[in-house]
Amino acid sequence: MKKSFPAFLAVGIFLLNLMTGCHARQPADEGERVASKKATVRPEISPGAKKVSQNGTDWPLFRHDSQASGVDKADLAEKLTVLWTFTAEDGFESAPAVVDQTVFLTSVDGHLYALALEDGKLLWKFSTELGFNASPSVRGGRVYAGDLDGRFYAIDAKTGRELWHFDAEAEIDNGANFYRDRVLFGSQDGTLSCLEAKSGKLVWRYDSGDQIRCFPSIAEDRVFLAGCDGHLHVVDLTEGKLVRKVPLGAPTGAAPAVRGDRVVVGTEGGEVVGIDWRAGKVLWTYRPAGRRASFRSSAAVTEDSVFIGSRDKRLHAIDLATGKPRWQLTTRGRIDGSPVVAGGTVYVGSSDGRVYGVDLKTGQAIWSYDTGGPLVGSPAVGGGRLLIGTFHGDFFCFGPKQEEEKKNKKQEKRNSKRGIAKQSRSKKFLKRSLRGNNFQNVSPHSKIQVTAQPSRHFFTFSPRQPAKPSAPTSLHRG
Repeated sequence: MKKSFPAFLAVGIFLLNLMTGCHARQPADEGERVASKKATVRPEISPGAKKVSQNGTDWPLFRHDSQASGVDKADLAEKLTVLWTFTAEDGFESAPAVVDQTVFLTSVDGHLYALALEDGKLLWKFSTELGFNASPSVRGGRVYAGDLDGRFYAIDAKTGRELWHFDAEAEIDNGANFYRDRVLFGSQDGTLSCLEAKSGKLVWRYDSGDQIRCFPSIAEDRVFLAGCDGHLHVVDLTEGKLVRKVPLGAPTGAAPAVRGDRVVVGTEGGEVVGIDWRAGKVLWTYRPAGRRASFRSSAAVTEDSVFIGSRDKRLHAIDLATGKPRWQLTTRGRIDGSPVVAGGTVYVGSSDGRVYGVDLKTGQAIWSYDTGGPLVGSPAVGGGRLLIGTFHGDFFCFGPKQEEEKKNKKQEKRNSKRGIAKQSRSKKFLKRSLRGNNFQNVSPHSKIQVTAQPSRHFFTFSPRQPAKPSAPTSLHRG
């Protein structure tokens, strides 16, 4: 049976969880406050939102794939524009999933939403009592997500109908991963649960000894957990037995990113650690110059580079082989969200309210957009589009500018055709009227000039610009 709490007690437990554990929420930047808001759930569509590009792949998991690479090979347009927005009653602190032209996103307002990638239309929403911090995971026509009350759901991706649920013993902060016909997720009771994806039946549990807030990364027959106990846990996927533990030097809730025999993860101690997971040893440790700040961002890892955000307000690029710095990009706010790589660009959101597109090689910002609200969640890429939500509850879909221009031209062409058709009908009507009234001085072959101006139905979208509070501190979202 699902445990039932009075609303005030549930909220109290939630707030207590935020203040304890391997990284508590810290105050927002000086001079700024977090403001909650109520809003009607709605999509707002800019011209150009129709006709989704079929280029690009799905984004079914928190970090795109089971290895938590955060990398999609498809390039996005160099200059992106807002195609549509969606507004919820409260904020987004996770990453969306994109599968089969549908966007799935979780919110702390208590809902899991399914939106059409084409135009942001609400397809369905699934409600819980306390809401979600964890990102949704999608596989086999099902959406899997855990909520703040410790309940893990399997939901039909087409209808939003619950198929089954499983109760953990504490809050679920991270997205699920898949191995064969099984689904895995961690929770704050310190356990990694492995379930049958079809039925929700428990297969095995692994007890890490401390809270698990990270996305469980998978490579081969191993699952990797970066724990609040300050260790990387390497666990056998068949029976859930510990293979080895590697000390990280500090607690973490970030997802371990796997590339070959390397695992990369940032810590609360202000370091990024590169590990040989087969040998179980640390290969390098990256400590940026200047004031030390926590890395709560999960790394994106390519074949030779690591990209990771920090609470020092910088996006860091690191050499995967040596751990030496390549470049840094400074923003005006903390970067708790996780960067993603699409083609030759890395995208990341900052608590300064901007989402940045940065050249992979040079570290130069080539594009940015002010969303009007702090960004503590992570972006996703799907169908040639970039998607991210703010802490205020505004969700943005960015796409190529030429798609907007193409739509505008199509609209103009349709309007022009309507005007020509209207003009033709007016001429015929007037000629018939003249004949019917026996105007003797008008020849049936007289040229009658009738003009009709095509109507314009364009509108422009300008996102709401709420008063900017500081980026709230964020637990790791996975």
